[in-house]
Amino acid sequence: MSHVLVVHPDVSVREAIATGLRDAGYRVAFAESGERAIDLFVQEPSSALVVDLDLPGRDGAATIESIRWAPQGESIPVVLTGTRAAFDEVETVATQLSVAAVVDADAAEIVEVLKEHPGDPPTKEMPILRPSEPPEEEVQPGENADGEDEGRSVERRAATVAEHAQRSGSLKETPFPVILARLGDRRATGALVISDLEAAETTTGESPKKVIFFRNGIPRYVRSNLLAECLGQQLLQHGLIDRLTLEESLARVADGDGRQGGILVAMGAITPHQLRDALDGQLEEKLFAIFGQQAGTFAFTSHIEPPRETITLELSLAEIVLRGVRERIPAPRLFDVLTPILDRYATPAERSFRGLQSIAHEPEQRLLARINGLHTYRSLLDGHTDRVAGAQVLWAARCLGVLGARDEPSATSWTEETPDPTAAMRALLARVAPLLQEARYAEALGVLDIPVHEREGAARASAERLTRALEELASRSSVPKALQSLARETIGRVRRAEAALTNDAGPATIAPPAMREEITAVTEAPKPPDASAEPAAEPPHSEPAAEPPDSAELDQRVDRMLEAERHFRRGIRASQRERWEKALSAFARAVELVPDEGEFLVHQGFALFQLAAADEREVALERIRRGCRLVPKLAQAHLLHARALRTSGEDALARNAYELALQADPDCEDALLELRALGDPRAFEPG
Repeated sequence: MSHVLVVHPDVSVREAIATGLRDAGYRVAFAESGERAIDLFVQEPSSALVVDLDLPGRDGAATIESIRWAPQGESIPVVLTGTRAAFDEVETVATQLSVAAVVDADAAEIVEVLKEHPGDPPTKEMPILRPSEPPEEEVQPGENADGEDEGRSVERRAATVAEHAQRSGSLKETPFPVILARLGDRRATGALVISDLEAAETTTGESPKKVIFFRNGIPRYVRSNLLAECLGQQLLQHGLIDRLTLEESLARVADGDGRQGGILVAMGAITPHQLRDALDGQLEEKLFAIFGQQAGTFAFTSHIEPPRETITLELSLAEIVLRGVRERIPAPRLFDVLTPILDRYATPAERSFRGLQSIAHEPEQRLLARINGLHTYRSLLDGHTDRVAGAQVLWAARCLGVLGARDEPSATSWTEETPDPTAAMRALLARVAPLLQEARYAEALGVLDIPVHEREGAARASAERLTRALEELASRSSVPKALQSLARETIGRVRRAEAALTNDAGPATIAPPAMREEITAVTEAPKPPDASAEPAAEPPHSEPAAEPPDSAELDQRVDRMLEAERHFRRGIRASQRERWEKALSAFARAVELVPDEGEFLVHQGFALFQLAAADEREVALERIRRGCRLVPKLAQAHLLHARALRTSGEDALARNAYELALQADPDCEDALLELRALGDPRAFEPG
């Protein structure tokens, strides 16, 4: 039985996919985020993946790329869905990743794809390889006479890794900090060889190489064949010994007096403490020098056991990446890699910033705290006191996979220039409404990572922004009435979230659903009158405040609308492919959930029209007309009505419907072109 891992943030969609997969004989595992999917795959590799593009934090594309780094992850079949994304976007990303796309997450279609590309079942790991060579564990880095032993060890390891490599590539295409993060994601243990580095003198005369050994995803030990990275050379470069002392120590090593470090201590040239510091510094130099490399290749295998060394790197992955970016990547190169995303919106991952907050400098901590999906990379850098330091921490976060880049903000005060206010409203409600429904107020207002002492002001500002956005969108005549109504009711919950965060910034900030009634009681309970205070004067022309919507009722409306929207989008995608039976089923479900949504009715009627016999089309036309009456300013509704009438031979009525479409949207090119095909002279008039 094949094992399929389904990664989707929506439990109802996951369950629908799982039902279809189980009926087809598959075993199914779930993950709601990219981070969780990577964890599960590392623990138990699956034989296929179904991943949604729009995941919280790390998106579906990054999740697929990370899983491909895991053992057995490179060749398994992958299906990319996009129930909350644009159809073209999902298709484009799927092509780039060389995976299949089932945009609407239809279980039957996913099963068909997996049957066409079954892949191989997960296999057991190959045994750990222990190449026959002298025991290296007793040799500390650089302690032999001139580094030749370490250099020869590097050459042997490089040859073994090349033979058994599970992943390889170039540093130009996959920067070194990204490689570190991906190996960290899968908690890899094994050896990474970096070859073809920039020209440098080596101890063996071969090309420059380094071997980095990982335990549980963290670099712990590094070997190098570069002459400049030998222990004696490092001590000389740092001024701890002079040239004569170096030459004498090398001569004593050649005479068999012991290791270079011990000899230098015996000579009194350095102290034992200085030797330990030098060995630590030597390891760090070998590792961090790779960050500055623009050329080179890499290969990794988990089939080599790391050596047992007494001196190891004791740094976290976040610290390694941030230090490497700070110390070794020049500012011009840093801004070159950030330039393509400067005008995209920075979106934080689900797991905060993976340790960056604790090791970043205080100004950069404040910069990370500002990231909530509402600011572009450019605006974040422009508002930071040190652009270079800001770019360093942002790029480190990008490499670690905890900072995304999106074309649209998570929420914004949409203006009149917004090209599609209905889509904006749907995206905003899809993001905010479920969080508010679960009383996850700090997440809904985007202040979860903001320090408590700054949270009150940030919560007020965010609530004002969200309220303004919802009010602006609800005022648009082109936005469906059901969405307008839901937006106005959601505003009441936004105000409740603001009250919970500003009146009690403690437990209310991340209250679980079980606490909702208690929070509601606290925030809505009437305050006792103050006998000493004078009664406040009523402001002129004031209107009574709107009663907050019933919590349970609003929750149900939110659930119904969001589910209806998902079915509606699936119907649209099916109709784009002219799969009318599938489209009709999806539109009918949307209408069942929200019967008064005119747009849903029009599309349901149009799909029914495509399937109806000639003598049954009147029923479909009546449904389209009823929908048009509910959304009189929606050009697409009148356009579909006109097309149905034209197919029925009702050209005069079709012209009237086209005119209504043009009244709603004078720039509707489809209406103009189709009027022209009917011979209407008005369609030929210059704009």
